[in-house]
Amino acid sequence: MKRLFDPAHIHVETIRQLLESSFPVEERRPFPDFLRLLSNGAFSLYVWEENEKLMAFSVVWDFGDFQFLEYLAVHPDTRGTGYGTQAMNDLIAAFQTPLLLEVEPPADAISRKRIVFYERLGFVLNDFPYFQPPYRADGTPFSLRIMSYRRPLEAADFAEKAEKLKWEVYERWYDGVK
Repeated sequence: MKRLFDPAHIHVETIRQLLESSFPVEERRPFPDFLRLLSNGAFSLYVWEENEKLMAFSVVWDFGDFQFLEYLAVHPDTRGTGYGTQAMNDLIAAFQTPLLLEVEPPADAISRKRIVFYERLGFVLNDFPYFQPPYRADGTPFSLRIMSYRRPLEAADFAEKAEKLKWEVYERWYDGVK
């Protein structure tokens, strides 16, 4: 696991392609904004590589009292080989504060499989309504769920963290990253 700071790093184009192929447009910020966030201390882009090939990447926001996993994507050539589990275990070991992430509601086989993946790693699906704000000012919020590592969130804690995510990860950047 290595943190990237350089928007011209050799893996940036592969990260862009992987981000675009792994997440629908409404679930990803414009890539130029993504790159500009590399200079934001709370935003961390991590990569896993083998023989100089990108195997996986993640984006984690550090809010002091908790971490938020915005993205985890594994290169298609390495899916099913344990890189997703390895990446998550590395992230869990790296942080001493609670780790949260968003998942789609368990409405179909793919979303249920994703939830089970995180549950096997120790995450808990919180039973509170949550709408991910759009990445663009003209977008529409959509229903997701929050998972937390090891323990469910209490209602007040959930509301506080959801508000922090709404502003720090999404709405703050509607006019682009400055």
